[in-house]
Amino acid sequence: MTADLTALRRAARAARRGIAPAERVAAGKSAAAALAATLLLRAGKRIAFYAPLREEFQAAALIALARRRGCQVYLPVIAQRRLGQLRFAPLGHDIRDLRRNAFGVLEPAAPRAAWCRAADLDIVCLPRATGSAWGAASMTARSPAHWPATR
Repeated sequence: MTADLTALRRAARAARRGIAPAERVAAGKSAAAALAATLLLRAGKRIAFYAPLREEFQAAALIALARRRGCQVYLPVIAQRRLGQLRFAPLGHDIRDLRRNAFGVLEPAAPRAAWCRAADLDIVCLPRATGSAWGAASMTARSPAHWPATR
């Protein structure tokens, strides 16, 4: 089953790489417009987004929207690679505050003391996998309060 999942992930990434950069930006803007129409983003809320890979739709418009609405924005960081643990770190306003992790994904360079668990966040937004190359502008926003207990 692991080999099948690996092959599926490779095929999905290859399909997403075929999408023009302008389409990725447009999809990110579309997702931001959809999120703007909800009441999820309110001042003081702790909102996490996943840093997109180069071939995924871009989250810049989503992050900008959350900041305009006064939300605290977080991105995932690898807490313990061997154990597969993620935490979330506050996203600074300067691109120099980001570093590449072991998988080449950008993550905040915030100190560990600033990290939090998913359960400490109000909303986690992530691209939704669908039959299209990246889920178009599909996104899922969930409250971690409804998730099962995490490590």
